[in-house]
Amino acid sequence: MLTPLPVTISYRICGTTLTRVEEFAIAQFNAGAIHPKQTIPTRSILKPVLFFGTVLVLTLSFFSTLHHFGNACLTNIEEQNYNYIFSYCVPESDLTGNNLYREDHYISVHSFGQFFDKTQEAKLIEEGAKAGDEQFQFLWWFIIQNIYKKDISPNNIQALKRLDDESEKWLQKAMAGGSVDATKVYIYRHIFSKISTNDAKEKALNLAQKLKNKGVPLSQHLLDEAKNSVTFEDIQEIFIAQRQNYTKLNIEQLENLLYALEEGFFYFKINDFLQTPRKNGNYENEIEVTKDTEKAREIRRFMEAKMESF
Repeated sequence: MLTPLPVTISYRICGTTLTRVEEFAIAQFNAGAIHPKQTIPTRSILKPVLFFGTVLVLTLSFFSTLHHFGNACLTNIEEQNYNYIFSYCVPESDLTGNNLYREDHYISVHSFGQFFDKTQEAKLIEEGAKAGDEQFQFLWWFIIQNIYKKDISPNNIQALKRLDDESEKWLQKAMAGGSVDATKVYIYRHIFSKISTNDAKEKALNLAQKLKNKGVPLSQHLLDEAKNSVTFEDIQEIFIAQRQNYTKLNIEQLENLLYALEEGFFYFKINDFLQTPRKNGNYENEIEVTKDTEKAREIRRFMEAKMESF
């Protein structure tokens, strides 16, 4: 049987004659005996809730996607654009040129969090390093060495030791994998060190020569700097030679040698090792040597006699 409302509409639109049953149904509807099915109140409440909930989820998803595409740091990491990662992840620090190979940066603005609370960006670089990517291994070394270590209190010796070991591990892995950047770090570490050793110098020279053979830009400069670097053994050789031949020294050299024999510290000038002397010819660093009071008295007597002869 047709319900009263559709029947009425059909009648008014089409102008058709109604049967007695249909007329009775319309009369009952008008009298209130028949009511259309009422909407359940709960459904009418749920509909707007579901609508606004869907809108909220879609909005959050949109802004999350927008943030991801707007996060140039994360995007460059995911796309392995190594040359641009630090430009966007460490925006306020100049890591161009040789600055990238220093180990004394202080970086306060970055996208990597802390060693024990890493960001998504840091985790991706760490994963790449663990997967054997030598570029990510170098980047991970840099982050540990120049960012995470700076967040650790100097009093927390155990944590600092752990990060030292961790950073050195990744530097060595990156070098073994053929990373030019990691190789440069090792060479500069030798060049800039206060005093190196013959073994470290030999390794730095070999690495610099390999970079030159590969045609790496400015590798000749690294090779020259490594050749001019001063080692502990170099300074010891000068100390021994001056100790044995002190009569040939000038007054300044004699005073320095006398101090070394009495106090145990021998100072040297970098110009003693350079083919082209620098303008600043002052004493720069020292090595610890064995005291010898007897030899010191011998040299002092020689100095006094020399001063009297003037």
